Amino acid sequence: RCLPRMALQTRCLPRMASQTRCLPKASLFEPDWSDEMDPLQQAREQWLVFLLYSISKLPSQPMRSPDFQFAFTTAAAEHNTEVLRRYKFQLANAIMLQHQSPLQFGSEFWQVEILEFLCGNHPLWPRLKQYLVQGVSYAEAVPDEHTRISNLSAAIVRGNHVSALKHPEQIQQLMTKDVCRGYVLPLSMDGIRNLQGAELAPLGVAKQFSINEKGEQVQKFRATHDQSFSPVSGLSVNDRIDQNSLLDCNYGFTLQRLIHAVLVLRQHHPSSPILISKVDLDSAYRRMHCSPELAAQSGF
Repeated sequence: RCLPRMALQTRCLPRMASQTRCLPKASLFEPDWSDEMDPLQQAREQWLVFLLYSISKLPSQPMRSPDFQFAFTTAAAEHNTEVLRRYKFQLANAIMLQHQSPLQFGSEFWQVEILEFLCGNHPLWPRLKQYLVQGVSYAEAVPDEHTRISNLSAAIVRGNHVSALKHPEQIQQLMTKDVCRGYVLPLSMDGIRNLQGAELAPLGVAKQFSINEKGEQVQKFRATHDQSFSPVSGLSVNDRIDQNSLLDCNYGFTLQRLIHAVLVLRQHHPSSPILISKVDLDSAYRRMHCSPELAAQSGF
């Protein structure tokens, strides 16, 4: 085996695909170069700036260490198993008592009461609020206990995909980083067997190319968690997702709008450099916590 222990995903990964639809074609963006601004729009922007500034000045809540240990070691896996034993191997009960720790739902965000001032009028705020309070959950159907235990035993015997077995060092390096950041909870084999609702899916390794600081193309490895892998009996986690509960993924016309904006900028500034920036959120999908039920179903 590549891993000396089993682990649970406690943060969300971008493996859950949502339905997609295309938005009606919108009018292309053209910057407003006039100095005059609608008073109502100006008041709205000033209020937004004031609100963001006020939130940024609020003190952050102090964090305490959770009962669990996040280290890629056998000792940490055994310790976490004993913690779960105190809660009769019910992950939900254990997590609910990790107040003001990184394991608390929504711990990487401002408190829900504060965010409601900023996001409360957004149509998706109720869904986001639920995720921040209860964690993210997708799989609706749960296999019966006999099927789950049978699939769990078969998954332990089978192990990971061949791609992971061929790259044990890369897998261990990737998993160590996720564990140390608190994205994955290491457990002993005894812990995963006794955990209520536990399921396993194999890991794999995918090769892809990236660019280093010198602009050179280099190969990198990415770990995959195959939640579409069919168990011995029943359906995989991905196959059990209620498609009707997923939000649409709306594709807009950002590229066309940017090109149009560049053309307008060039018309107004024929000889000035035009700069554009791209912002990416680091590990964005992992900032949200899985619900205890989904975390238990996301073992590997």
